[in-house]
Amino acid sequence: MLPPPSLRIRDMRQMEMSENQGIRVLLWIRIVIFLQLSSSEAGLHITSGSSPIQAPLRHNVTIPCFLTDDNRQELDLDLSTASVRWEITPIQGEQHRVYLLTNHVHTPFRPKSHIEQIDFKKGNASLFLQDVQESDEGEYTCSIFITPDKLTATIAVQVSARPAITLSSSEIAVEPEHEKSVICKVNRFYPKAITIRWFKSNKDSSNRSPLDKETCNSVPAENGDGTFNATSLVLVKPSSKAEDGDTYYCLVTHRSFSSDQAVDFILKVEEQPTTFQEWVIAVAVLLAVMVVIPLGIALALYCIGDCLTLSDIMASGTPEYGKELTLSCEFRKYIPGPLQVTWLKKDVMKPDLIIYKDGKICDNRYKHKESEENHIGCDYISSSFLTFLVDIRLDQRKKYVCKVEYPAIKQTKKSKLTTQVIAIPVVGAIMPDPAIPSAGQQMTLSCDICFFYPKEDLTVEWYKENEPLPAPNNEIKVDNNNLYNATSTVTLSLEMKDLGKKFQCKVSHHSMKTPEIREWTMKTP
Repeated sequence: MLPPPSLRIRDMRQMEMSENQGIRVLLWIRIVIFLQLSSSEAGLHITSGSSPIQAPLRHNVTIPCFLTDDNRQELDLDLSTASVRWEITPIQGEQHRVYLLTNHVHTPFRPKSHIEQIDFKKGNASLFLQDVQESDEGEYTCSIFITPDKLTATIAVQVSARPAITLSSSEIAVEPEHEKSVICKVNRFYPKAITIRWFKSNKDSSNRSPLDKETCNSVPAENGDGTFNATSLVLVKPSSKAEDGDTYYCLVTHRSFSSDQAVDFILKVEEQPTTFQEWVIAVAVLLAVMVVIPLGIALALYCIGDCLTLSDIMASGTPEYGKELTLSCEFRKYIPGPLQVTWLKKDVMKPDLIIYKDGKICDNRYKHKESEENHIGCDYISSSFLTFLVDIRLDQRKKYVCKVEYPAIKQTKKSKLTTQVIAIPVVGAIMPDPAIPSAGQQMTLSCDICFFYPKEDLTVEWYKENEPLPAPNNEIKVDNNNLYNATSTVTLSLEMKDLGKKFQCKVSHHSMKTPEIREWTMKTP
């Protein structure tokens, strides 16, 4: 007999409730297992701080990389299963390794780099770089391996050197409608990109007005250590006494600065009373200036600072005896005006020899030429060339000096070059003695090496069929031109097996690109 309908419905509801409870229990079990697995994988995180990192050139820097725990507990890594690898992708070039710490073994691919093992055990994988160089700039990747997981972070590093900014004067005094120049020197910065601007503010206002037409910037020049120097010039010409107390600013924008940096000077306008006699003198002086000196010199009279630069003296090649050599020196100036160029030769044992002065050659051994002045940007560029035939007695270890004077601003600069003379050996043929040797005789082979300099750099080697012979006897003499001449000889006893063999004399000298080899074959009498 079937139970009543009400009882059947109640039993069905109880069965559905039991099934739902079972499903909910299984779901909760899965959620718990998932959370446990997730926490074991996502409990560690890697952080690297803000990017980019500013690394001062020639200083030390630490690139941060930290491993942290969600529970903020202090880590205690097992270094037998934990390792860290640092790599860099430079601005120009391919990615390469910088440092590797694995299984307690440190491998620094970049010299003077380091990771503290004790710190890494606690999760600090920061990389220390000593003596930062330009090549250290790029994007760094910190990879930490906790078996079987890998966590990575990237950090950009910018290498910079902050420029030193100075003014040629912190306060200048000038009369109305007169001009003076002030130079802003920006030295030893990196990288090359830089912006130098001039501004002016009225003493009654803090607003700065840009100065463009009155300024002139040089192209950054590279120093020997990879940093750069640049200069900027401003011409100051007050129109009236009302500009007294105005402030001029040299504002520098560079990557190494968090904000623009400025140096300033205060203008002092002096208006002196003028008597009739002073007016007459002033007019006479002005007429003389207009007749004798170009306008550029009038400006240069007020130039303050380093307005003249010289290059090193460059030689057209290695000074070689009997060959023509040209020495050149380039000079730059900010404001046009004549320069006085003088070439000298210094000898320790003799007074200085004046070669060229006041536009005239003082020694007919030399020829002089000066290039036309080129106006490039704010620079006026020209060069001086000195040409002569090289002589050992007159030129060996002599110091040539190019002296340039800028009378308008009373500046003098010098460049120097010491000449080291060479003479390439002339190697003669191998001569046998006797001329027709035979087996059983002693034979002497000789080779003349002529007209070489210096003496100390000569090497002579003898070979028989590419096998070295005993050291030769080298007799060296000097001639009236201070050139050296040598005769190299080697003596040996001939045997029947020497017939048809090839003998060689190999001569080397630092003036030669490759050694000279002479050959002689012993023939049957």
